[in-house]
Amino acid sequence: GIRNRTDAAGVEQQPVAYVSCRFNRAGSGAGCINFQNVHSLFHEFGHAVNHLLIRRRLPSESGLDYLPLERLENLSMWFEKWVYHPVLTEFLDLGSDESRGLAFAQQVKLLEYRRTHLERGVTAAIDLLVHGDPRMGVREAYAQLDDRYELAGRCDLGDVLGSFTWPMFQANPGAYFAYLWGAADSAARFAPLRTLAL
Repeated sequence: GIRNRTDAAGVEQQPVAYVSCRFNRAGSGAGCINFQNVHSLFHEFGHAVNHLLIRRRLPSESGLDYLPLERLENLSMWFEKWVYHPVLTEFLDLGSDESRGLAFAQQVKLLEYRRTHLERGVTAAIDLLVHGDPRMGVREAYAQLDDRYELAGRCDLGDVLGSFTWPMFQANPGAYFAYLWGAADSAARFAPLRTLAL
């Protein structure tokens, strides 16, 4: 209980947050972090704030397992948007080459976001259709959306199926074997990009 900041015999444990980053070494030996690390720092800070704001906890590692995934991630996703703030370059005191590099990294990350926004929207629409008609399956719901919005080529059914595994994990924790498939699939999708240089 003391880990979760509950009062125990007059002693209250203050929260401690740990964020792990891969540090690169500059020529001078100083520690450096890249754009993705900064993005992660902002994201994890959102989780830290979430822990400060939540009062009801479970006796588990995070204590927040009862919350829906959206509630756990929304604040973090809001904080990570700070990597796009116009004054970030000034705050970091970057040179002109580094500023151009930051602008490029921001553009790449925004493209990643746009891709996931489409997938999230399609996932939500399929979910609504399936739960609105007990006779409709996921494939039929996707086909209906494809007819209406011409999704093929932009977002395939296979791109969103993994999103439907989270409720299964919550209901049946032993089903995590599916994560191994997801990890292998992610590696296969990433492999063609390994040879590209940003």
